[in-house]
Amino acid sequence: MESIKKKKMKAISILLVTLILGILLGGALVGRIVNERLDRFQEFTTEEGFVSQYSNIIGKMSPDQQQAVLHLLKNSGTEVETLIKATREEFAVINDRLEKDLQEHLSDEQLKAIIDRRNTIRQRLNNR
Repeated sequence: MESIKKKKMKAISILLVTLILGILLGGALVGRIVNERLDRFQEFTTEEGFVSQYSNIIGKMSPDQQQAVLHLLKNSGTEVETLIKATREEFAVINDRLEKDLQEHLSDEQLKAIIDRRNTIRQRLNNR
């Protein structure tokens, strides 16, 4: 009787360990995929990355195509980079103003939570 209980416990333990490992590996894999996609998206925010990404999408081009297309891509990439930089700066101004306005309504602890979160987001954006 005792042997059957031990076998059941061993089987359940193995299943639980397998389940936990599967969850951990799945989470790590999803995290890596999401980061890779975010990195690719982030590349579109610079002129060089914009040109590179579009060139990869277009594929092989003749020399005449390449000359014309790269010129167009560089111009658009510069515009996109400028727009994104201006948008980030404008967002920072709005966010800073909001934090200032919230100071009279929130506790120090609540304000610290907002500032910590803002700093984390800005650090992530700057590291990409």
